[in-house]
Amino acid sequence: MRRRLLSPGWPVYFFFVSLPIAWVFGLANIVLPLYGVLMLLGLLLRRSVRVPPRFGIWLLFLAWVAASALEIDSGSRAVAYLYRGSLYLTATVLFIYIFSSSERAVPTRLVVKALTVYWAVAVVGGFLGVAFANVTLPSFAHYVLSHVLPPSLTEVGFFHDITTPGFAEVQRILGFPVGRPKTFFNYTNEWGSTVVLLTPFALIAMRMFGRVWRRVIGALLLLSLIPLVFSLNRGAWIALIVLVAYAAIRFAAAGDYRAVRAILAVVAVAVVVTLATPLGGLIVSRLQHGHSDAGRQTRDIAALELVQQSPVFGFGAPQPTSDPTAPAVGTHGQVFLLLVSQGIPGLVFFLGWLAYSFIRTASRGSPLVFWCHVVILLFLVQMPFYELTAFQLMVLAAALALAWREIVASSPAPAGQATRRAWPGWLAIALAPRARTSGMPWTAPAWLGGLRARERLQPARRPRERASAEAEPTAHVHRSDLSNVARGGALGIAGGIAFGVFGFVLLLVVSHGLGATLAGIFFEAVALFMIFTRIAQIGADVGMVRAMSRLVALGRQHDIPSTLATGVLPVTGASALLGACLFAFAPTIADLAVSGSAPESLVSYIRIFAPFLVLAALTGVLVSAARGLGALAPFVWIENICKPALQPLLIFIMLALGFGTAAVAFAWALPVALGFAAAICWLALLVARAVPGGVLVERRWTTVSVFTDFWSFAFPRAIAALFQAVVAWIDVILVGALASAKAAGIYAVASRLTLLGALFLRALILVLGPQVSSFLARGERARAQVVYQVSTWWLTAISWPAYVTIALFAPVVIRIFGDDFAAGATPLAILSLAMLVSMACGPVSVVLLMAGKSSWNLANTIFAAALAIGLDIVLIPRYGVVGAAIGATAGIAANNLVPLFQVWRYLGLHPLGKGFAIVASSVALTYGLIGLIGRMLLGATPLALVLSAALATLAYGFLLYRERETLNLSVLRDIARVGRRARTEQLDAPE
Repeated sequence: MRRRLLSPGWPVYFFFVSLPIAWVFGLANIVLPLYGVLMLLGLLLRRSVRVPPRFGIWLLFLAWVAASALEIDSGSRAVAYLYRGSLYLTATVLFIYIFSSSERAVPTRLVVKALTVYWAVAVVGGFLGVAFANVTLPSFAHYVLSHVLPPSLTEVGFFHDITTPGFAEVQRILGFPVGRPKTFFNYTNEWGSTVVLLTPFALIAMRMFGRVWRRVIGALLLLSLIPLVFSLNRGAWIALIVLVAYAAIRFAAAGDYRAVRAILAVVAVAVVVTLATPLGGLIVSRLQHGHSDAGRQTRDIAALELVQQSPVFGFGAPQPTSDPTAPAVGTHGQVFLLLVSQGIPGLVFFLGWLAYSFIRTASRGSPLVFWCHVVILLFLVQMPFYELTAFQLMVLAAALALAWREIVASSPAPAGQATRRAWPGWLAIALAPRARTSGMPWTAPAWLGGLRARERLQPARRPRERASAEAEPTAHVHRSDLSNVARGGALGIAGGIAFGVFGFVLLLVVSHGLGATLAGIFFEAVALFMIFTRIAQIGADVGMVRAMSRLVALGRQHDIPSTLATGVLPVTGASALLGACLFAFAPTIADLAVSGSAPESLVSYIRIFAPFLVLAALTGVLVSAARGLGALAPFVWIENICKPALQPLLIFIMLALGFGTAAVAFAWALPVALGFAAAICWLALLVARAVPGGVLVERRWTTVSVFTDFWSFAFPRAIAALFQAVVAWIDVILVGALASAKAAGIYAVASRLTLLGALFLRALILVLGPQVSSFLARGERARAQVVYQVSTWWLTAISWPAYVTIALFAPVVIRIFGDDFAAGATPLAILSLAMLVSMACGPVSVVLLMAGKSSWNLANTIFAAALAIGLDIVLIPRYGVVGAAIGATAGIAANNLVPLFQVWRYLGLHPLGKGFAIVASSVALTYGLIGLIGRMLLGATPLALVLSAALATLAYGFLLYRERETLNLSVLRDIARVGRRARTEQLDAPE
């Protein structure tokens, strides 16, 4: 048999093993893109390539990197942009090359061996850096390129660093010179972060290869602590601690106590060695000397301020500072690099792909997939501290490719599936593009089709599942109810997230485009418009949800057209009348809303908004009717996605073009008209499907019974809606009237920011309202209790971490909107704590309403509004925005605790229980305690926020995973299984 001259997969092996050799000649960074080009040529010669599911998220990131080139404004930054862009492309090619290759073409053992050898060489290089700290090698690349490239490039410090190899960086961080190793890399931080990222592959190799490999790797693992300590690299130390802690937690959760004992033994030996040698003194001294903390904090703050100037596309590359000797803004931390270079969307796409891969690899039992999963975690941990675009990104690409390839191999596609694809729409193309065959095909959930939200495929049950369901029918019914909530809530949460993101963008655009004073005037006009809209709906929106769901549950679909007419016609008249009054009395309203003389811009805002009042009120009623018919898509797409997305975009365009108040007002109001048109078309199709024989049925449009049933419930709700809108928006108007327009702008940003966090409650209300109404209409109180209770646990588990973090780091969060809004830190913290109460009560007002107690809800809302307004009037003149926050907190508490008592006392429903105690204690021990420690040690800084949130999320995720059965989180897993089976059946079905 003829032997191959080169082993399979040699390009990957050569890619990593040759990097130290290229470094000796000063070419390591330069050859990375060249290696990528060679691998790309290899891919082009193949008959087909594959990509995993959702790889489109990463492709969106690459597209955003390309689009950010529009912001490049100088030749030096163009070179930096091209360099980093080529590294992103190289990592992409490396990933696709490994993933698309079969095990025979690119063996897993070979890739692991190459990465392990790379790790061992780096560790040995660390010892060279410690022993020969002052050695610098003559640079072939620097000599040649300095005679080829212009001086404007060769004189840059970055060019010298990447083309001149040295063993260490000698610095006096501790008061005396210390050689921080960097051998085979450009910087010490780069060396330390790469060594830590490669350590999981060394652990894989110990299981995969023979005894000699295990002994050598084990010895190097212990010895590698010496250069890691000498590197004084705190980010690498943190990542190493996270590696050990996470592995121990996962092994303990899996019951592998032998591995846990081995980890504890290694940790004990490392601690003893460290304390018994001078290494311990180096660690203590480094922790006491925050050498670069002040500079990092300054650059991080500068990066966040730059993001405010160009939040969408960034600047294409890091930006220089006023100090020519200081590093560019955005070069210290991958997070800040992406924010400055590619803006907020670039960071979201980058983290989105990593987060999805991290989740998909978390539950796999293979040791290879687990340790590749750990590599993703270590990369995420180091992102706030170091730029990771060169060698670290290549290691991550290899880990992702190996993990995804094994996941795909363990989930083979059915026969014939490779050539049969189902493209459900543009979202599926964006989230799951694939070449020839992906191995793990993806089809969209049913709700992407819009009108088929209630038509879902159900998999056949296995014998054990049938027996369990027959034995415990009640438990099965409850689990099915929770599945319905989770399935419906998935769309609502997706829309809620979009609503929150776009709302946050609107706050950024308005606060930076108009300033605090003009932003206050704008938000006062919006507050008036929202209050008048709620008045104009006269309770018909909630009435539609209840009425439509009851008609469907009782089989009375023929009454749908007459019910629609009963609700829509009065709303049309009321909104037209209120719009006319708003337009006519705009100057008087403006005088009352602003302290001192009313600015003309507020009058202009009010009069431009007035004609759109009819459209806004009717849109709310129409999408509520669709919700009652079981279709969440109209509400989510119109109210949560399209309108919130268009408003900041159009306002940004108007401000960028230099237009005035009228243009900004039209930019905010135009999406209201577009949403109304979409709502009419969507509801017409839904009604045509729901009514037997179509819309034109032989039935009177209105009857006394339909009118009485609808408005006896909705009219008390109209008054309650007025006071609810008052509670939500009146504080902004009162701050402007009793303090100043600038104070109103500051408070509006702080209060709207906390309300954005209630997006999950809003998503839950969309699903829970019709379902609870159906249960209570049929007298199934026990089912309503389970759905209300468990869904509130889920809501609390999602929202509390964000509110606790915002409360602890309010000064950091509020500074995103500019220095003019710094006074909003205290109100932001107070309102965040108030929202903890609101989230803990869950959708309690909706439960009360769906039980038919609209008069109770009216009394509760009036009491909460009166309490909030009374406190505002007393406290705002004395305490300003802090007084407004206190009044709003009292209103929020009253609006939730009073109906909670009523629901619990008279209906026997409550949201508390064992699951709530688990969530509350977990949040307190993780985000509360860790966040408090982080703020005490590092202060109210972006670094403290990012680090505390990252560590708390790890611990919180582990605690929730342990209690997943108590919290019924397994329902979400079952839904995922149902989705996979349904997609398989859909693809296997005959044409």
